[in-house]
Amino acid sequence: MKRTVPLLITSCVGALLIASTFIPVAQSWSDRFMIWFDILAAIAFVLGGGNLVASQLRKVSDRRPGWGYALITLISFLLMLSFGLLKLGVKPAPNQEYFGESFARLPVEALPEFPMAADVPASLRSQQLPASVRKQVRWTEDGLVVNGWLTPEQSADLVGLNPVLEWQCAIERLAAQAQPPVPLQGRLFYHPDHRVLAFRGWMSEADEIELRGLADGHSAFESAATQLAIAARRKTTVSAAPAPEGFQLPPSLSQSVTIENGQASILGPMSAAQRNALATGSLNARRELPGDATRDSILAALTDAGPLTAEQRAVVEKRFLDNPADALIAAINTAGVSAPTRKTACELMAERNAGVTDLVSEIAAGPPSLLNAEQENLIRERLGAAPVDWDALPTAIEAAGSLTPAQTSSIAAFRSSLPTTGALRRTLFEDLLRSAAADASAGRPAPTLNAQQRTLLLAPYLEEHRWRQSVRELFRAAHVVKYPWSGEFNQQGAAFWWCYEYIFQPITAMMFALLAFYVASAAFRAFRAKNVEATLLLGTAFIILLGRTYAGVLLTDWLPKTSPFRMENLAVYLMNVFNSAGNRAIMIGIALGIASTSLKILLGIDRSHVGGKE
Repeated sequence: MKRTVPLLITSCVGALLIASTFIPVAQSWSDRFMIWFDILAAIAFVLGGGNLVASQLRKVSDRRPGWGYALITLISFLLMLSFGLLKLGVKPAPNQEYFGESFARLPVEALPEFPMAADVPASLRSQQLPASVRKQVRWTEDGLVVNGWLTPEQSADLVGLNPVLEWQCAIERLAAQAQPPVPLQGRLFYHPDHRVLAFRGWMSEADEIELRGLADGHSAFESAATQLAIAARRKTTVSAAPAPEGFQLPPSLSQSVTIENGQASILGPMSAAQRNALATGSLNARRELPGDATRDSILAALTDAGPLTAEQRAVVEKRFLDNPADALIAAINTAGVSAPTRKTACELMAERNAGVTDLVSEIAAGPPSLLNAEQENLIRERLGAAPVDWDALPTAIEAAGSLTPAQTSSIAAFRSSLPTTGALRRTLFEDLLRSAAADASAGRPAPTLNAQQRTLLLAPYLEEHRWRQSVRELFRAAHVVKYPWSGEFNQQGAAFWWCYEYIFQPITAMMFALLAFYVASAAFRAFRAKNVEATLLLGTAFIILLGRTYAGVLLTDWLPKTSPFRMENLAVYLMNVFNSAGNRAIMIGIALGIASTSLKILLGIDRSHVGGKE
């Protein structure tokens, strides 16, 4: 029985794997078998590791010959195992950290319920729910029930279960209903895979009242709301560099961020969007419009700090060749072109019930809203003056003609895309350096900037860089690590990676380096022209060796590049023709051997793999 059961398991699994390879219906079976294979392989690794430890311990305790090497092997194995399992020095995976969110454990059963009454066909009930909603949605006699709130991705997965309009419309209505209260939308989430309630950013008292109103007497939800309120109001303070001149705290952060007395503080965690808004969005007053006024101002400041050559003036002026007014006009006109939209399933169903037979799911785009000549002239006039009143610009443009909300947003986006004072001046500094280096390499006099001119160009950038560094430090300090073991065990900088990179890899390279000398010695003894076969082997090896080295290429360098008698071309020919033919013959023989051995195992003829001796 000890050998019969493994034999039966091997035969059945082998037959099923053959079926999954050649029968289309059974192709999905192989994935399930591979899962079981991984489980068995993991068990085998554990048994193998235990056997290694036991054997090495016996060798050390008995002081057998070579017990010192056994001790080194045992210590190395335990160290690598500990580093890999404990993930020492491993940083959390960014996609598992949910930056800017506070977490509180909460079972899905404690979330608000949103039922959907619909006539669900039996064929649909028999289907497995999509993985994204499987933990929050369940079938009922009347339809289905959702615990918590649906994301757009989850709604799309549910809609895709059935192409019938009635079903899709019901899901759309359910998705609109299964949402947090309006004040909490976009900030309150539930992560079913981690079974946690999450809140993004700082929580005000009004937000807490709204959140507690969802508890419906459930003690677990009340406890989670209390934990979230505490975590979302935790204050983090770090030492910060002075805010750059023209610093403006973004309105979205006015209640949670304070900058004073050389310190930066934030209430609650900081998201990546908040970090970017504080690091760069707070410098909107320092945005430089690359126009004539900015160019003249920079040239005047550089000239006051020291002389400028004609070549240096040309480099500065080249940076301002583009017309910023034309770029803004193009951005506004592009935003005025609307794209076609798709009708909802409920809109399509309403049209069908109204008697429309030819349903069209797409709503054609309306006519584009483009700027008129007066608006374009106004933009050129306003951007030609310094400084530009960006807050009053949209109102002035709209007074001269129509302006859609998308076009208004494009003006703010254009302003945000402009370089800051530091970024623009650093770019100019790099242009001047490249120009000087090009002149020096061409043997021409290379004009250089004096210390005052360098400070003028680089000081604003250094000021902004220190500020961004302070914001990044605040971002790291405000974040609470949620899943410390989520990173890969062999990521760069971890203890396991360090041992592998600086101990195992050098030892491996040393072993292969020694192996090269053994191969050379063995080849010298074996490659002796005792007969015709040995002579062919020796000549072929000599050609391949010379063809892969510089010496062989140099020997036949006098021949044309395309000549088949050049050493490198001859080596390629031997590898692609004779070597490939030999490899094919060997592979065919291996395939036949695998097939015959597999049949012997499946038919029970060869039982050596289950311990048989016959």
